[in-house]
Amino acid sequence: MVRHHLRSQQGMATVEFAGVALIIMALAFGIVEFGSLIQAQAVVTNVTREGGSLASRDLKTGSDLLALLEASTWPLNFACPPEDASCVPSEQQAKFKIYVAKVDAGTSANPEPTCTVQSSGALSGIGVTSPLQDPNCGLTDTLWDLLRYDAAFGTSPLSQLTVVKVYYRHDPLTPLAELLKLPPYFGDGSVRLLNFDSSGFVPTGPGDENLVHYDSFLIGSKAVF
Repeated sequence: MVRHHLRSQQGMATVEFAGVALIIMALAFGIVEFGSLIQAQAVVTNVTREGGSLASRDLKTGSDLLALLEASTWPLNFACPPEDASCVPSEQQAKFKIYVAKVDAGTSANPEPTCTVQSSGALSGIGVTSPLQDPNCGLTDTLWDLLRYDAAFGTSPLSQLTVVKVYYRHDPLTPLAELLKLPPYFGDGSVRLLNFDSSGFVPTGPGDENLVHYDSFLIGSKAVF
């Protein structure tokens, strides 16, 4: 009888430990995962702002600007560091997309502003959009209107604006996304933490959304100068 009671207590302790261990693991994974996400978002935001600043002042243009922005993304390393022989350029290219759009003011011959876009990186998928796909090349209606040619004044209030968009695919560092699906502590199996399909698949018809395999985080930032 005593042995049975002790065995029962040991079994209960094992179950309780397993439950507590799952919660502790989720907290630890969460600290690591969201800490890395915050760092990645800060890098992407800084690169976007710097790109807009440089492009708007014509300090760097074209491929030179894109190469400079790629090189300034440590520790995300959009461009492989020269000292890292293990880095594969094609794999890094698949993790990011940089768009730099110049929106020039309209003219008497063409009153509407014109948008020219340059880009680098190979990331594609749901949520990764070029300024050419956005209304007004990513500008608000107010800013777009300021670039329209005004026949009454023979010019436009603004001559040019620059739109920079940067996207980065952040792969999970921990199994937190799968852990949060486990019942009964975290979910019923349908909880979704990740928001991006790295395969680049885009649903085109009814039911296609069920084929999307969310396996990473999509981080994005936009700046207008």
